[in-house]
Amino acid sequence: MKLIILLLVFSVIGIVLSCSQKHPNAQNKNEESIFPQEELTKKLNLPNGKELFVRAKIWGISSNHEEIVFSENPITIADKEKDYIFYTDKVFYKINGDTLSLYACACDTSEPKFPFKGVKIMLNDLKTSSQIKNYSDNYKKFGLEKMSIYKE
Repeated sequence: MKLIILLLVFSVIGIVLSCSQKHPNAQNKNEESIFPQEELTKKLNLPNGKELFVRAKIWGISSNHEEIVFSENPITIADKEKDYIFYTDKVFYKINGDTLSLYACACDTSEPKFPFKGVKIMLNDLKTSSQIKNYSDNYKKFGLEKMSIYKE
């Protein structure tokens, strides 16, 4: 019985010590991470005077929850009834007059119940991994901008 308790105590100590270790790729405490520490936000200004707000964030113990939101209002919490929500690490977009074209993985997208006012949204689903890679590599050639959870 003492052996089991002793093994359990040393296991817990080992886990605590391994979790408190620095990541092997980190050079120093002040080194900036490529992951956002908070939310990344942008304001998009359309030629017709309409403003749209975009927010990208990751969260979770292992940073495995990704979300990019396009909204008519400054974003605090995403609203599935009013916002376009993408559960992915990047969305490509293009503003052309009063039209916002969005290009993202077709897998995890939430469209609002109510359309945006004063702007037309064109959703373009990227369906295959080769299509997503092509847009990731060539979005500037296609005249697109990118919103991503990663700092670039």
